[in-house]
Amino acid sequence: MLGLIFFSGYHFYIIKQKQNKINLEVKELEEQISKFEKNNQKLEQLSGYLQTDDFKEKEAKENLDLIKEGEKVVIVKKAQIKKIVEEPADKKPEIEVKRPNYYWWWHYFFGLDRLETSVTVSI
Repeated sequence: MLGLIFFSGYHFYIIKQKQNKINLEVKELEEQISKFEKNNQKLEQLSGYLQTDDFKEKEAKENLDLIKEGEKVVIVKKAQIKKIVEEPADKKPEIEVKRPNYYWWWHYFFGLDRLETSVTVSI
């Protein structure tokens, strides 16, 4: 009787181990399925975008240098683009006012606390 209990317990343990292994494989396969479904959705969205008129127009303009009727082409040199990009948008022209030497001597002897070599004025 003890041998039968031991045999059935061992057999139950082996079956449970196989069941756990199968459950783990099922979980991994379900995760792979969900990844493939997400990837499939992205590919469908990309396919939809590639079939739109906006994409076709963009590709025709960029790769084939085509233009629509009524559009005008403007060619901008790289140097001009670099100059525009490097300049800050809020930069204003500056005027530097240089004063003659006697002006500074006058203020030096008659009590001006702060001496400036030049004055910058923004317009």
